[in-house]
Order: sequence, then C-alpha cells, then structure tokens
Amino acid sequence: MRRLNSRLLNSDQRVVVWALRRLPRRPFEALVLRHRMNLEESEIAETVGISVGTVSSLTSRGMTRLSELLESRVACRTKVTQRHFAAR
Repeated sequence: MRRLNSRLLNSDQRVVVWALRRLPRRPFEALVLRHRMNLEESEIAETVGISVGTVSSLTSRGMTRLSELLESRVACRTKVTQRHFAAR
C-alpha cells in the first residue's frame, strides 16, 4: 500500500486506512482494484491471473473482514467515550 500522510486524512479516513492495512494481501488487492480503481471483476481476474469466482470471493471476504474491523473499532471508541463521560 502506498504510504499516506495521515495528517491529510480526517479521522474517519484514518480508521478506514487502519482497517485496510489489517486485511490479508489478496482481499486487500481485490477491494482496492474493485472499489478504488473501479475495475470490473473480469478485469481484476485478468489482471491478477485468477478466476472471476475467486475475485468475487476475495472481495466478499475482504468486505466482511473490513466491516468487522470497523465495527470493532467503533465499539471500542464508544466504550472509551462512555467511560470518559461516566467518570465526570
């Protein structure tokens, strides 16, 4: 992944980058090619040298894991915020 200057990102973008960096390489590549580069599954399959079904599977698994990571991050932030206000 290209290095990003985190000072140029807002907090939501930083969280997404944090989650993306924790994905395995192949689902990460499939997601970036599909959603950032706007390639069709057939184009990704040809580019990477895998079947369209594998691209679909990698994209689906990547999105599922990305959602899990983001949900856990939000839940963690919520707990910290609740503890902060409860202590007041």
